[in-house]
Amino acid sequence: MNPTVASDRRFVATSVLSALAFLAVLLGLSLRVNEGAFDYPLDDVYIHLAMAQGIAAGGYGVNAAEYTSAASSALYPLLLLPIVPPEIQRLLPLFWNIVGLVLSAVLWARLLLAGGYGAQRLRPVGMFLAATGPVALLMSSTAFLGMEHTLHAAASLAILLGLVLHFQGITPWWLLFAGIVISPILRYEGLALATIAAGIIFITGHQRRGLIALALGLMPLVAFTGFLVSIGLDPLPNSVLAKQLAAAAGDLGPVQNVIAKFRNNIGTGGGAILLALILAIVVVFLLSIDIRRGRYRLLALALILSGMGHLMFGQVGWMNRYEHYILVVLSSGLLVLLSAVQKPISKPVIGAFGSVIIAAPTVFYLPEIITDFPVGARAVHHQQGQMSDFAKQHLNAPIAVNDIGWVAWNNQNYVLDLWGLASSEALELRLGNSAPGWAGPLAIRHNAPVAMIYDNWLDNAVGPNWVRLGEFRLKELRGFLGSGTVAFYATAPQHVDQVRRALDSWVPQLHPLTYFEYSAVSE
Repeated sequence: MNPTVASDRRFVATSVLSALAFLAVLLGLSLRVNEGAFDYPLDDVYIHLAMAQGIAAGGYGVNAAEYTSAASSALYPLLLLPIVPPEIQRLLPLFWNIVGLVLSAVLWARLLLAGGYGAQRLRPVGMFLAATGPVALLMSSTAFLGMEHTLHAAASLAILLGLVLHFQGITPWWLLFAGIVISPILRYEGLALATIAAGIIFITGHQRRGLIALALGLMPLVAFTGFLVSIGLDPLPNSVLAKQLAAAAGDLGPVQNVIAKFRNNIGTGGGAILLALILAIVVVFLLSIDIRRGRYRLLALALILSGMGHLMFGQVGWMNRYEHYILVVLSSGLLVLLSAVQKPISKPVIGAFGSVIIAAPTVFYLPEIITDFPVGARAVHHQQGQMSDFAKQHLNAPIAVNDIGWVAWNNQNYVLDLWGLASSEALELRLGNSAPGWAGPLAIRHNAPVAMIYDNWLDNAVGPNWVRLGEFRLKELRGFLGSGTVAFYATAPQHVDQVRRALDSWVPQLHPLTYFEYSAVSE
């Protein structure tokens, strides 16, 4: 075997094994704290699963015969179609995230190799980065969440590796085009890097391929937008639209909103790390004539533009999943630029830079990942999982909630989403200047005898005739739920007995870490 090939394989294997090992640690911790029961730390996974079931049934939404765009990704629900029994379908997000994690780890290692970190001078640094990068840069922890972000990160890394190799004169067109096509239909944020890559292809002497790349990046989303409009929905998914409408609800104009978004993002630890990476790339670009005048000048500009674009228009936080793709792109891109300076930077200096790139996110992210992510899965399992059991097994009737997910997945009854991800009407009412009690008529119209809501989310939505029956509580609130307390309401006095009977059969079966506190008025 060629020694170089064997060396490359060890590089890639180190990265992949590190990524899978830390994911296994998180899964093991989760199973341990959750008494062997598997779940995801985010209930949002079940929104995609519910959408997939709706698509398989011939519709598009979480309720039969009602179109809605509750999922934030155009592609991800299609990957979760229930071609297997529900309990196996429930594991499909984990499967696809393992696929995305392996791809991300391979591409991370390949970027290090393309940047020269497999060469003798930098090999020790490269092996260190190959082993620690998947953990420090959130690859494994994001895969644990079960959402589309891991696949999006892999597609983004494919674009970046394609560009690096393009500047080296060995363009893997299939890899570059695959990333450009897949990234935007997984996440709307992917449009930025995809269009920048298409522009780079165009201005580097491949005009026809650049135009094709741009079309491939835009056309799937254009087609998806056309599909949404054709079935009577808004051109953007409700989850995306909700964030835009919430921002527009203030008194700020468009420019002020972008400035406010940027300031809010860099005010977080994750946003500060992204800004530091962008500034480091700017410094390398300005101080190195080799970069400014060499083959990687467009790469540096692409990294700066995509990073700033995310800080100005994207999100940071909520289990770090929103910034994962851009964190790994900026980090690997900076490492490639550092190794490309023609007057070789000493190995200790590059090692120090690499250590900082790894250490900063490790120090900021890892403690929370270890302490909160596994117990977050337990919190979802005990709160949302048991609410799902109440809705499907004990009440077996339409329900109103403000946090769809498990309660909507595999549920044959109507689920009224008062937050608005699965209901455009509720979204408009929630974000508009609606009179107090606006959720009352909605619950009546959809024959929902019970509403299960976080009061701190919908304080002005409670219908005037709703009867508070009690509160479902977690004894320990850890993780990423909207609240540890869920208020149960009968949506009209005539529904009190029906809901109370369902509660009486459900409450004795609750897990010891949860309890239901009946309201005095209902006793």
